[in-house]
Amino acid sequence: MDEHKSVTLELGFQPEPQNRGTIGILVPCLAVLVLNVWTLFHVNIPPKGESTHLFWLHRVKIWIITLIVPDGVATLAFSQWRDAKRHVADMRKVDSYGWWTLKHAFYAEMGGYRVRDSSGQEFAFRSAELYELVRERMIILPEISLEDLDDRSDADGFVKGLALLQSIYFLAMAFSRLGQGLHLTTLEVETIPFIFTTWWTYFFWWQKPVNIQCRTLVECPELDHNALATIAMELSKPANYNSNSYWWRPVPRELHQLGWDFFWFESRFDFSTWKAKVPLIPPTIVDLVQGSPAHTRITDWYLPSVKEMHPSQWGWEEDAMIFGLGLFVNCLLLVSWKSTFPSEIESLLWKCSVFAMLITTTIWWPIAWLASYSFDSRSLAKHTFFYTLIGVYMLGRAYVLVEPFLGLRALPLSAYQTVSWSRYIPHFQ
Repeated sequence: MDEHKSVTLELGFQPEPQNRGTIGILVPCLAVLVLNVWTLFHVNIPPKGESTHLFWLHRVKIWIITLIVPDGVATLAFSQWRDAKRHVADMRKVDSYGWWTLKHAFYAEMGGYRVRDSSGQEFAFRSAELYELVRERMIILPEISLEDLDDRSDADGFVKGLALLQSIYFLAMAFSRLGQGLHLTTLEVETIPFIFTTWWTYFFWWQKPVNIQCRTLVECPELDHNALATIAMELSKPANYNSNSYWWRPVPRELHQLGWDFFWFESRFDFSTWKAKVPLIPPTIVDLVQGSPAHTRITDWYLPSVKEMHPSQWGWEEDAMIFGLGLFVNCLLLVSWKSTFPSEIESLLWKCSVFAMLITTTIWWPIAWLASYSFDSRSLAKHTFFYTLIGVYMLGRAYVLVEPFLGLRALPLSAYQTVSWSRYIPHFQ
């Protein structure tokens, strides 16, 4: 690259006695990534007996997922908001449920209502599943006031406000640097999409409770355990499926923790125990585990509502969101297309990664639309195609996440120059 050869690079760690140094670049970016992403995800209610360290480990896992696919999390927030709006409209059609609001729908979707049958077994049904049970007059949900939900929610307005102010300051600084022709590092360029996707996600999850630890018990002593399990399996059939989706997982209390831990990698320490016990589990129990949508934990990422599908089988709205957000996020990365990199190979890898992510997000929507008419929902060809797209996207995303930190070892001199704010402040000559 000619522009690379003509620029003198400052090597190594740079102090900041007068201009900004390496720390001055790192701290604002890390502050945005940590504050925005950490306050972003409203995790669902954990299972009974989950230890504190597992709860925080789960938060860290969600934080990492958000760093890797911020547009995917924003799409998830939109999907949950859309479903919650539908469920509010459905519930208000039922007599005596006029008090049901968007916040109640989110609370139900988080696993807030636990149905206990005659055997003492507890089921965590999600909002669409609860609606079916309420509509059939099988359960009566106790009314919860909005004030009670707000008391249970651990929303920290101060931290979110701090994250918002930090984001506004960061954007002002970044765009001012571009306006004054100063070098914007790839780390700063990579941080900008996180801000916009965070705001987008905040909008759709504004009514969703945060860090709720308690749940509402719905006693149904007249409801037989086997009857409830049968109802659960019937409710799990998506509209366009001929059989139960293999994404639905367990009910049995004694098998749930190990089963979920093995399947979704909640705790790697139970793998050996689970593998040892699998041959001893009766086939009828295994069938029940694979067939029922009732849960003792509502997962944050992998399980959508009943009659909704796994993210690889979302509807056109989610595909359109992935298309739009993916283009927006990756087009922002084009700001650094002609940036100076420490080496030619790093510049080439950056361009290839950004181009790969742009291509995968661009063709996702039209191909997903065509595949929905051309292939069975569980066909090998369809899944192979989607997983190939996801794999290409993840490879590009991995490099785009790593390179900004590697690139700090050699930057142009203008990267360390500060913004002249006096240009934007009215003053007399």
